[in-house]
Amino acid sequence: MDLSAAIQTYLVIHGVSTVGAVIVFLIRNEHRITKLETSLNNLKESHDALTDHGTIRHDFGENKL
Repeated sequence: MDLSAAIQTYLVIHGVSTVGAVIVFLIRNEHRITKLETSLNNLKESHDALTDHGTIRHDFGENKL
């Protein structure tokens, strides 16, 4: 095997292992990402409900503190 073939082989193996590592990372962290999305959606729904109810007010005009 000449040097260029050895380098190409190394790059292919290294590239595949890097892609594999990224895929494994995403699979392992998918539940955390899903939980974060759920928490953010719940927070938005709570904020919207409190705003509609009048508990939270947003003053963007002259009455802004």
